Amino acid sequence: MHAFSLIQEKSSEFQIPIWIACIDFQKAFDSVEHSAIWEALATQGVNLGCIEILKRLYIEQSGQVRANKRLSRTFQIKRGTKQGDLLSSLLFNAVLESCFADVRHR
Repeated sequence: MHAFSLIQEKSSEFQIPIWIACIDFQKAFDSVEHSAIWEALATQGVNLGCIEILKRLYIEQSGQVRANKRLSRTFQIKRGTKQGDLLSSLLFNAVLESCFADVRHR
């Protein structure tokens, strides 16, 4: 039996409402808004000084793409976590936790 069917069957049997969310995580780290990161960290009690340090690491980022030995024009990076950064998964998880907290309180 498929896991979803079993959950649906048990929720009906015990008359327990369920919420199901489908999330596409394929480009999740690239799409998170920086403002959502800072808000999530503040809501979760992270020291404001630490948040300010992180903001300074993310402010005015720019990038270029190399293709066929040529560089693109410089562009501003306004969202996403830094690739390969040890904090990236923690920052993303903080935003995700805030999203789920909002859903739980509704």
